[in-house]
Order: sequence, then structure tokens, then C-alpha cells
Amino acid sequence: MAQKEQQPAAAAVRKSGPVSSALDKVFHFTERGSTMKSEIGAGLGSFCIAVCALLMNTQIIGSAYGNYAGSYLAVGLLCFAGTLLLGIICNLPLQQTANMGLSSVLISMLGTDTGLTYANLMAVTFVAAVVYLALVLSPARRVLVDALPDGVKKALPVGIGLYIMYTGLKNAGILNAEGAMTRASDLTTLNIYYFWLMIAAVFLFILFKALRRKKPAFATFGILIGAMWIGGIIFFMDYFIGGQTASVVVYERLNLVVATDGADPYNIVTGLQSLQTGALFTEGFDFSAYTAAGGSVPLLFVQGIFTFVLMGLYSNLGNARATAVAGGYEEESYAAQGERRALVLGAALNVAAPVLGASPTSVGSQSAVGAGDGGKTGLSSVAASVGWLIALFTWVFFMLFATSTNGVGMWVGETETKLAAYVQDGFAFADLIMVLVGATMLRGVRACDPSRRSEWIPFAATLGTIAFLGDIALGVGVGCVACVLCKAVSQERRELNVSSLVLSTIMLAYVILALL
Repeated sequence: MAQKEQQPAAAAVRKSGPVSSALDKVFHFTERGSTMKSEIGAGLGSFCIAVCALLMNTQIIGSAYGNYAGSYLAVGLLCFAGTLLLGIICNLPLQQTANMGLSSVLISMLGTDTGLTYANLMAVTFVAAVVYLALVLSPARRVLVDALPDGVKKALPVGIGLYIMYTGLKNAGILNAEGAMTRASDLTTLNIYYFWLMIAAVFLFILFKALRRKKPAFATFGILIGAMWIGGIIFFMDYFIGGQTASVVVYERLNLVVATDGADPYNIVTGLQSLQTGALFTEGFDFSAYTAAGGSVPLLFVQGIFTFVLMGLYSNLGNARATAVAGGYEEESYAAQGERRALVLGAALNVAAPVLGASPTSVGSQSAVGAGDGGKTGLSSVAASVGWLIALFTWVFFMLFATSTNGVGMWVGETETKLAAYVQDGFAFADLIMVLVGATMLRGVRACDPSRRSEWIPFAATLGTIAFLGDIALGVGVGCVACVLCKAVSQERRELNVSSLVLSTIMLAYVILALL
């Protein structure tokens, strides 16, 4: 019997080739119950979801940046380098992606009446990133991270999961702008087809999970993309989209790869020529127009540093923990070690970002896709970084994954104009996958102790703020203040220490600033 039991193990050793063995010595995926094939598949799958979000960030930043091609390339370079370094240094299945929240804050600070330029904001984010890096390398990290109340820590993954689900449902078109369920009768013929595909995909994903199929998220995504193309070509050949039939849509998307007539909406040469590298040093610290409009430069830097440091820090922390919950390894010691390194690496990358002219980045919530599909080590990140590298040179991923065709036929104009047209594509299927993955994070509710008021009240406060407002740092702030108040009026007041009081004071100031 013992001899028979040894046979499978021996077979496993024989199947492990030299490449797998060499990678295992670096990433230890066998020790964590994974395989080389699973890690690479999970990484590539999560990249396919994450790359869709990059184009959305390009839409936010492109108009302010002055050139969509340069904005796309600048952030794409950081996604590639950051994801690769996260895999090698942290050995966790994390991806560095555009931080949509910080990008939105950047744009909200711009305006003709303020006199601020994009280069000015790059200067503010650069100084904020340097402060952020200094904080996470210093003992102050213990206050900002280690002193977080248990209820807040446990609520981060759940709150992020709820927010991802709500946002994804709206972006996918399942919920309308008012938050109500979309009615199929309100949709056009082709969109009805997409709508019912997504409804069917929910049941397909649940079935894959029930059968314990490997990579359920990416398998569902792949089936959706395939069905999209088959349906668009076979069933809607005569259906017009922006003046183009489905057959023309297919040709023009393929033409993006082989085009030689200038029809390509993006190429790396234009991107490199458009990078605003070093603009923050030559133009960014000239705030004369801003002061002439009545602005206060010291106040701008205080507000900017406060906002970018806390949003960046807790975005990295929250998404890293949400990924651990989705992958089921949140209790493992290697998750905590990698998390600390991810905070430092995220800070360092955001020092480089404004130098390139790129908007801030952070660990992306899309990392949870790879973790949920079985990724447990940095090899998943390295595989995803290969996808990011390819995406720097070609538009092929967007060509394949876009689920609407608003940009088709817009071949006239400058590169950034054509790129802007493709930014309108909805990537509804990628959003649906994020909804399904976000649902897996909700199991973190079980970690909360309902018998402790000082835990479940901050948990609920953090959860609700993140879920409804989408601001991770604001959620942390509300939760920290709630925890101090709970302990102050109970017998747990003795547990209050200097670190918790300092943290709650900082976060209270941020909450007031954010709400104002």
C-alpha cells in the first residue's frame, strides 16, 4: 500500500520539468499548493481584466494630459514595471494598475478658473509620493498601518468587494444610472444579446465554482468574448453599429494589428514622443497662474499631500488584503510580509510616476481575479507583466475585448482623437467578472466578531463608507474615528493608546477635508 501511495508523488516529480523546478525555487508555488501552469494562467487571466481598466483611466487623464497616446504609454509603463516588481519582490499575485480614484481627484483639481496645469498637479503628486515613501519606510508606518483597528482591517476586503460589485453592475449595464435593474425592453437588439449573455454568465461562473473548475473567472470571461464575436458575426451581420456592419467591424478591428495606412489609433512611437517626462521639474513648480487666480500654494500642497498619501496608502493596503481574501490565503504569514513590501514598492513607483507624467498607480482590485483563479505567488504577477509589456506595443487586447464599437470608423484626425474614440468602449464583460470576483470577497464578513461593539461598529462604518462612496481612505477614517468613540464610552477605554489616538486624529482631519 505504501508503495502504491508513493507512485503519484513520483509521477509528479517526473512531470516537473527543469523550467518548473527552477521557477519553484524562486516563487515556491508548490509549497503554497499551486503549479506553474496555474500561476501563469491566473496571471494572464487577471491581466486581461486589468488592461480594460487602463483604457478607462486614459479617458480620465487623456484630455488633461493633452495626448491620449502619451497618457496610455506613461501609465502602461508603470503597470508593466510595477507588476513585474510586485511579483519578484513581494511574491504575491498582485498587479500594479492605474488608481482610478486618484486620477479622478487629479482631474477634479484642474480648471480654467484655478489656473492649475497638469504639470502643477504632477509636482504636487511628486512631493506627496516622496512624503508617502518616507512614511512607509519610517516608524510612522506603525501608526498608519499597524495601529488600524481590527474592525477596520477586516472591513477593507468586504467594503472593496461591495463597491466593485456595485460599480461593475453599473458599468456592465445590468444596473442603470439610477441604480435600478436594466430592463431588456429598453435595450437595442445587439445589447439585448450582450445583456442575456451576462445573465447566463453568472450561472456559468457559479457552476464552475461548484465544480471546482480551475480559473473560473477567466474561463467565464473567455466564453463571453467568444460568444460576443460569434453572435456579432453570425446573428447580427446586417445590424448597423455606427454606420458599420458586423463584418466591417471585424475587419477594422483586425486591421488595427496589420494596418499600414495610418489607421492605427495607437503606436508606441507616438506614445514615446508624447510623454511629458520631466515636465514637473521644468513647468510644474510654476504656480504663478494659480496664485494670480487667488489660490494658496501652501494650502494646495497640504491638501494634495494629505489626500494622495492616504488614498494611495490605503488603496494599496485594501486591495492587497482583498486579493488575499479572494485567494483564500489571508491567514498565511507570507501575505503579511508581501503586503509590507507592496506598500514600499507602491510608494516608490508613485515617485517615478509624475516624473514620467503618469497619473498615480496602486495595487489594483483586478489582482483578486488572478488570486480567485488559483494564483498564490509572484509568478502570476510576472506572467501578467508579460501581458503589460505586449500591451505597450499593440492594441490587440482592446481590439479583442471591447464589447461595443463606438469608435469604429473614426479614422480621421490625430492619434489622440482616434484613441479617444476607442476609450468609449465599455468592456462590459470585464466589469461583470469583477462583480463575480467582488462577491467572493464578501466571505470576509465571517471574520468580524459581532459580540464586540468596538469591532463590529467600526467594521460596519468602514464597510458602508467604502461601499457607497468608493473612497477607501475615507472608509478607514470613518472606521478609526468610530472605534475610538466606541472604546471611549465603554470599559475598553484603557485599550486606547497614543498610536490609536494619533491615527484617529489624522483620519478625522482627512474625513473633514474629504467631506468639505
